[in-house]
Amino acid sequence: MVEWMECQRGLELGTSLGIGTAYLAQSVGEKLWTIEADSVLHARAENFISGVSDKVECVHGFFQDTLPMVLKEVERVDMAYIDGHHDGDATLGYVEQILPFTHEQSVLILDDIHWSEDMEEAWETLRKDDRFTLSIDIFWCGLLFMHQGRSKEHFVLR
Repeated sequence: MVEWMECQRGLELGTSLGIGTAYLAQSVGEKLWTIEADSVLHARAENFISGVSDKVECVHGFFQDTLPMVLKEVERVDMAYIDGHHDGDATLGYVEQILPFTHEQSVLILDDIHWSEDMEEAWETLRKDDRFTLSIDIFWCGLLFMHQGRSKEHFVLR
């Protein structure tokens, strides 16, 4: 999807071991920024990713501390993949911070939307938000698109 949408700049919250990050990096045109709070995971991911891609900027720290700095560097977010800090209020906050850096063709991917009751509530809030014209629930993930001028649609795929 990232390749098909021709995303140039990507943002990932939650690097883990960096395996998914490496796949995303193959699809972004310019650069992918990824943030990981766990120091051991960050070190392993950075080591792994450095061997497979030169398009990734690995950032160590808590999202709430590092996201504002990273967004200033990114400047424009074509794709954001939020897969960490599985807390509904935190997820809503991260989306609000990212939105000013997005554009009409951006996509937000939220992992673990059914992780907990508060993550489901956050997903419901976001999918009903009029800033998103298309939402797709693929159970593990939720996709949010901002194609303005289109009728609002929501799809559930299982």
